[in-house]
Amino acid sequence: MASQLGKNNYRLRFAEHPGWPTDFVWKGAMATIDQSKGQSVWGAVLKINESDLPRLYEQETVNQGFYRCLDPVTITPLEQAQDVLQCFTLQMVDPIFDKKPSPHYLKVILAGARQKRLPGDYQKYLADIDHNGYDGSLPLFDKIMTNVHLEH
Repeated sequence: MASQLGKNNYRLRFAEHPGWPTDFVWKGAMATIDQSKGQSVWGAVLKINESDLPRLYEQETVNQGFYRCLDPVTITPLEQAQDVLQCFTLQMVDPIFDKKPSPHYLKVILAGARQKRLPGDYQKYLADIDHNGYDGSLPLFDKIMTNVHLEH
């Protein structure tokens, strides 16, 4: 389900965490949200079993202290017939902003936006984000993209 943060007071930003190892898997900044009056962030709402939360927290580095849960967050679904939802999202702890993500990471974000059918203007916004020019290989990128199925 495509959704927008109901508060409309957050924006997507890219940052690095001061504790990340130098060989960090994505070779660039990571996405986070930051409070910004009047702006909004689009994303997908995923239903997760409570038993899967430890795996999610490990994957998203919550257990290492790089991200924290913002709970609850009010979500306004794109489809008008659906109710406003109470969800959680993740936000980077102690971010160093104004860093650039790798082109690989941006492609994964954009592929997800297309797959979840986020609004076209938000997809364009994502496509126009500058990257850091990293052109090496990233095995995680290849693995993720083999599982992305986009309908045209």
